[in-house]
Parts: sequence; structure tokens; C-alpha cells
Amino acid sequence: MPTDEKICPQMDSCEMYAIFRNSGVLGTWKALFCQATFENCARYKLVRLGRSVAPNLMPNGVLLRPTRKTSP
Repeated sequence: MPTDEKICPQMDSCEMYAIFRNSGVLGTWKALFCQATFENCARYKLVRLGRSVAPNLMPNGVLLRPTRKTSP
């Protein structure tokens, strides 16, 4: 378990969690950024600069393409 010093202070409010809440991918992002080198997270950097963060911005700086919802 990581020490508190290496846990991202934005973790509780990060929109990335809503995007990946039902995906195993979330654990990977958390291990690589949220609970490790969060200073390298693109989302964290923007928050620190007081800038808005696109909901689809990933910690590595890649923007996810929006998905189209299909009707049943």
C-alpha cells in the first residue's frame, strides 16, 4: 500500500473514476498515477495550474474519443 504522500490529492474528485468505475483498467491507472507518480498526471497538472480538465483526458495526456450511445 502506498504512503499518503504519494496518493494524489485529487483522487476523490477525479472524473476519470466515473469513466472507468466498472473496468479493470481503473486499477492500472491508479497504480501508475494516482497512487504513485501523480505529479506526472496530465489531469493533476491542469488542476494545479487552475485550468479546466476535459472529462475524457487520461492521466497520460491522451484524449479519449467520445463514444456514441446506441438506441435499443
